[in-house]
Amino acid sequence: MADDIYVTNHTIGKVFTGEGWEGIKWPLLATFIVLNLVWYFGELISKCLYKCMPSLEVGDIEIDESIDNYWAALDDGDREWSLKEEENARILLTSKILTDKQYARLQKVEKTKMHRTMARSERVKVPSGK
Repeated sequence: MADDIYVTNHTIGKVFTGEGWEGIKWPLLATFIVLNLVWYFGELISKCLYKCMPSLEVGDIEIDESIDNYWAALDDGDREWSLKEEENARILLTSKILTDKQYARLQKVEKTKMHRTMARSERVKVPSGK
């Protein structure tokens, strides 16, 4: 009948019997235990690991690279694709991928000098020595 309750006889005690070690039950239990240990004692574990192996710890680092912002770093193909993708999303799907501010920046920001130089050098055909 539709009103009958299906009894599975699944209990936590099954993992301590032979039936609990069949199939995928024990790896799931082991994963659950390990993740709980990491969740509750992760900071303590990492401190102990850092004492034993100091090279594991990442200190304060400062990255000093002259990387331009995302919109300026896009090459012509990626810029065109991003513009078309956003236009299609706004017109056909009546939704937005980018915020209005991001979309305006994508349209207005010029490419970095490096990309302009690369694009120019890629257009110049360099004869091969063949």
